[in-house]
Amino acid sequence: MKFFGKKDGAAAQQYTVDDLIVLERYGEAEQRIVEDLKLRPNDLNLHLKLADVYVGLRNVGKAIDEYGWVADKYAADGFHDRAIAVLLKARRLNPMDDTLPQRIERLENARKLEHSRSGALEGFLGGLHAKEGGGTAVMEFQAIWRQLTKSKILRDLTSDQLKLLFQGVVGTYLEGGQTVMDRGSREEALFIVVAGEIVASILDASGNNVEIRSFGPGHIIGEGSLFEHRAWPASYRTRAKATLLKMTSAGLEMCLKGNPDPRGFLEVLRREQLDREVTQMVARLESGRS
Repeated sequence: MKFFGKKDGAAAQQYTVDDLIVLERYGEAEQRIVEDLKLRPNDLNLHLKLADVYVGLRNVGKAIDEYGWVADKYAADGFHDRAIAVLLKARRLNPMDDTLPQRIERLENARKLEHSRSGALEGFLGGLHAKEGGGTAVMEFQAIWRQLTKSKILRDLTSDQLKLLFQGVVGTYLEGGQTVMDRGSREEALFIVVAGEIVASILDASGNNVEIRSFGPGHIIGEGSLFEHRAWPASYRTRAKATLLKMTSAGLEMCLKGNPDPRGFLEVLRREQLDREVTQMVARLESGRS
C-alpha cells in the first residue's frame, strides 16, 4: 500500500494545469499557476488560465482583475480584437460593472483608429502636403496622428473621410509668438491644432492686447473663413511651438471630391463653431458688455 500510495502521488503531480481545471480542482490549479507566474510574470496565457480558475472559485473580483490586466497588455500591443473579447468575458461575469463598457468602447475606438491610420497615412503622403514640398516622411505623419488620437475629429470621421482629410491638409510648424492669422484677414483657410496652443486676441481702444480665448490640440479654427468667406474675427498667434494642419480652398476641394458623405464631413469640421464663439465674444467686448 505504501508503494501504491507513492505511485498515486507521483501520478497526481503529472496533471497539467488544464487537467486540474477540467477536474475542477481549482485550488490546486491556482497554486500551480501562481508558482509558474513567479518565473513568467508576463505570460498572458497563464493569466487567462488564472482568471478562469478564479471563475471556478467564484472569485469574480479577482477574475475580472486578471481579464482586465490581459486586455491592457493586448491593447498595448495593438491586438484590440483580443482585448475586446477578453473584456466581454469579464463583462458577462459582472454586467453591473459600469467601467467595463467604457473600456470596451475605448478599445473599439482604438481599433477603428488603427484601421483608419493606414488610409490616412496614404492620403497624407500622396496629398497636398507632399505636393507643396512638405515632405513625405512617415515619421512626420505618425507624430501628427499620435498627437491627435484623443481628438474628436479622428473618432467622428469614417476611414474614407480621414483619408480624404489628410489628402487636403498641409502640415504647418510655427515657433512661439508667430502669427497664424491677423484680424480682418480675408485669407480663406482652416486650421486643425495638432500640438501647442493658439491664442485669439484683439487690441482694445487703448491699444492693449486682450486675449479672447485659447485653442489646443483637436480644436478647429477658421471654419467661418473657409466655409462662409468671413473675415477673421481676431488675431491668432501661437503661445509656444505649435503644429497645425492647414486646409485651403484647394484642400477642401480635394476632401469633398469623391467623399461618400460631404455634408457629414463638413458638419464635423464646423461642429464646435469656435469662430462664431470668438466673434460673439469680440462683439460683447467691443460693446462694453462683459
